[in-house]
Amino acid sequence: KVLLSGAILEKLKEGETARSPGMKYKHYAPRAEVTIVKGEFQAYCRYVQQHAEPGTFCLCFAGEGGALPVPSVEYGAAQNGADQAKHLFTALRQLDERGAKRVFARCPAATGVALAVYNRLLRAAAFRVVEA
Repeated sequence: KVLLSGAILEKLKEGETARSPGMKYKHYAPRAEVTIVKGEFQAYCRYVQQHAEPGTFCLCFAGEGGALPVPSVEYGAAQNGADQAKHLFTALRQLDERGAKRVFARCPAATGVALAVYNRLLRAAAFRVVEA
């Protein structure tokens, strides 16, 4: 049985001490404002369409970029946490290189290896998560 610290998926509460620096700070993040968007792909597309403005990019799963209404960077296969983990930081740097101002990120699963990806995205997004 594995016990996870609440700080893995939530902001630290007032006065709570982080078990490691990685649980406390926003880091490994692009300069853009990142928002994680939960929901099926079509709902994600609608959300992006409704909230897009100049400088908006999508951080999406492999093969999805061509169907999106704004420029995108792909960060791994939808159902493959290891693939997402392998490509996430390169994708975040590409967003910087391409001048992203605002990023809507597809939400990975919060299980297995993808839980680590979700944790890194939560911090990059400063815990901004919306439902599409």
